Amino acid sequence: MNHLKRILTHPSLVKTVSIHVMLMTVFVWLLDLNSGVLGSLGVVMSIAFATLTVWYRATRRIMNELDSLNVQLTQRDVERAAGLPAKKLYTQMPFEFGTFLSNANIEVRQLDSSLRNVRAEHHQLDVILSSLMDGVIAMDRHQKVLHINGAAKRLLQVDGDLLGVELWKNVRHPQINKIVDDVYAHRIMQRAEFSLAHSAGEIAAELLASSIVDERSTFLGVVLVIQDVSTQKQFERMRRDFVGNASHDLKTPIAAISAMAETMLDDEAMPNDVRNRFIEKIKRQTSRLSVLVQQLMTLSQVETVDPSQRLTMHTFDVCLLSEQLVTDLSPLLDKKKVSLHFDKPSHPIMLHADRDAIEQVLQNLLDNAIKYTEEGSVRLTLLPSDSEVVMSVSDTGDGISEQDQLRVFERFYRADKSRTREGVAPSGNGLGLSIVKHIVERHAGSIELQSALAKGSTFSVTLPLKQI
Repeated sequence: MNHLKRILTHPSLVKTVSIHVMLMTVFVWLLDLNSGVLGSLGVVMSIAFATLTVWYRATRRIMNELDSLNVQLTQRDVERAAGLPAKKLYTQMPFEFGTFLSNANIEVRQLDSSLRNVRAEHHQLDVILSSLMDGVIAMDRHQKVLHINGAAKRLLQVDGDLLGVELWKNVRHPQINKIVDDVYAHRIMQRAEFSLAHSAGEIAAELLASSIVDERSTFLGVVLVIQDVSTQKQFERMRRDFVGNASHDLKTPIAAISAMAETMLDDEAMPNDVRNRFIEKIKRQTSRLSVLVQQLMTLSQVETVDPSQRLTMHTFDVCLLSEQLVTDLSPLLDKKKVSLHFDKPSHPIMLHADRDAIEQVLQNLLDNAIKYTEEGSVRLTLLPSDSEVVMSVSDTGDGISEQDQLRVFERFYRADKSRTREGVAPSGNGLGLSIVKHIVERHAGSIELQSALAKGSTFSVTLPLKQI
């Protein structure tokens, strides 16, 4: 109706109607002028009929064209709402309507161009926000959601269409809602850390809430940025544990060496046999320090992503390497009631890897299995397939609890602190499995642990094979 009203009030149409009204006036005047002259009645009727015919045809044509224009304009609104380009308006009406439609088409083209630019910018912004790992939520001044990206929905575990709805109706988290209320009330930035419950467990999150204002400092709403900081918190905890454990492991042998050295210096009359026992203990503690420093250096190297610290890759028979390790570790079994078994295929298993690094992986796993099995058996199994080899080390020892299994590959983490006492495991500093894990991952492999308390453990390393 708005389109039709605009067209009906156009000057061209008004002019056309005015001409028709003028013709009707002339007709009435002629009728009055000749009312007394019967002889002129035919002329008057002819003029009247001709005038009415012209007026009817012109009016009918105008109304048909107006109906056509109204249909075109309605269809254009539908197409614009659907994001389609608007079609050009057309008409067969004379007079100034050509100029009117030409100007209208120019304005429509400009409007379509502006709408396309707005849609493109909106789509680009939506793509950018959707690709962010952090959650982003924008709200208007009434706390209704204007935009929410996929990361925010995943972190807050909400789905569906939240646009135009108050955030608190879908996010029932007291701390988040309180921060949002504070920003709306005081218009100042707020930051907080909190936990979010997920199916895989709790995650640590950080929320930054800030007000949105325009160039005239008019308050428009609030934007929220939610970041998953679980990995960062885990690294901070691991760093604290690393510093504390490293300090303890370094301090203990240094303190023992210092105490025994001072005792020997203070007691000049110390019997030779006692002095020799002290020297032997100093030597063991020095070896313990040496092993710790060497493992720290090894761990630093395997964690380095510097291209200059690349692995030295060779193709070798992992069966032959394993046989040599089993032979070298046999003396450790003499003092324990432990048997060592080795299962392998009858053919060689050619592996393309850093031989020294793989040897360290197998030696660490076998050392731990023998060390923590007082009585029972240890088994090394090599199981090849077309594309990979699985190297498993299993034992019937103490086993590892489910809680400790989650952290057993962390640096300096020890499942059983009592195992580090002197005489049981002097080199058990919690670095071995961390080194193993990093070496395996640098070879594009994986390591898995299956264990149960008092039943033993199985460490399985899977590495890709080199196709020969």
